[in-house]
Amino acid sequence: MKKPLIIAGNGPSIKDLDYSLFPKDFEVFRCNQFYFEDKYYLGREIKGVFFNPCVLSSQMQTAQYLMDNGEYSIERFFCSVSTDRHDFDGDYQTILPVEGYLKAHYPFVCDTFSLFKGHEEILRHVKYHLKTYSKELSAGVLMLLSAVVLGYKEIYLVGIDFGASSWGHFYDESQSQHFSNHMADCHNIYYDMFTICLCQNTPSFMR
Repeated sequence: MKKPLIIAGNGPSIKDLDYSLFPKDFEVFRCNQFYFEDKYYLGREIKGVFFNPCVLSSQMQTAQYLMDNGEYSIERFFCSVSTDRHDFDGDYQTILPVEGYLKAHYPFVCDTFSLFKGHEEILRHVKYHLKTYSKELSAGVLMLLSAVVLGYKEIYLVGIDFGASSWGHFYDESQSQHFSNHMADCHNIYYDMFTICLCQNTPSFMR
């Protein structure tokens, strides 16, 4: 039996967690620039961290530095993708096979698209919205689907705000020109929320 899982996005609400609502013992998924937190909102132990492909190399270097310094302990790494080909340089000019790139450079990193191949309904859902609407799920919802495929049953979502108070993150986006305080065009709030509803209400999704 897996422990309860807390999936943490990087929305502003991460600073206002009500710990009384949490289970006593849980595992944690984090994503992207989670390490900009000003204190350990969910502890140092991370079951899985999810990084975007276009900045994967720099994120992996940062993660290694954090682990070497004892700031975090990270058990598993995932690359957040909704397709089997993606850009890894940030210029969106060179599109590479995801599985081949990871095998050559980061063989211990699992990509979410390959993970979804173990769940036919989730894979069909992701492929349909990408092909029909050119939309990809945000990191928080990719973490949710990954958790479902990995067999988690008791899942809590935190810091996934959908702009409830304001777009942006719990950290200061001005720290880098690469950060944005708006949802990228490839994402869609309704697609994200629809997917969460499917996980909540469709038994075959949670199997």
